[in-house]
Amino acid sequence: GAIDCVALINDEHMVSGADDGSIALWSVSKRRPLFNLPHAHKVTSVDPALIPESLPEDFWITSLASLRYTDLLASGSFNGTINLWKSTPEFNHLIHLFTLSQIGFVNDLKFSPDGNYLVVGIGQEHRLGRWWTIKSAKNAVLIYKLDKNNT
Repeated sequence: GAIDCVALINDEHMVSGADDGSIALWSVSKRRPLFNLPHAHKVTSVDPALIPESLPEDFWITSLASLRYTDLLASGSFNGTINLWKSTPEFNHLIHLFTLSQIGFVNDLKFSPDGNYLVVGIGQEHRLGRWWTIKSAKNAVLIYKLDKNNT
């Protein structure tokens, strides 16, 4: 799939999210991903009526964030889910930690520098176009407090 978002993990590694729902871990010195996770955001929703019939089985990755120089990553999709991930030290696997759910497109994700908070931009529409509108969603900025003992 086409890569729609990228986040730098450290000076040597990055993570990408694609329109086919996959997340990949990369080394800046390699041409191919070190790890590719297909179906990172399967079709789920609190309200099935919010899912247009024309959508594929997987929701594309609309946003990524990494807590720089750590193993903590976050991915968002337009099904309103935010998945938090832990990367292995070799960057050859992602471990799912937990999921946060909202209604709307997850248009942006940022960790606070200390890693205590995840800031999320949610919208009725995708940040790059008006392909679908989720009228029940609210355009908002959400702040989640993260418990470092559980991540």
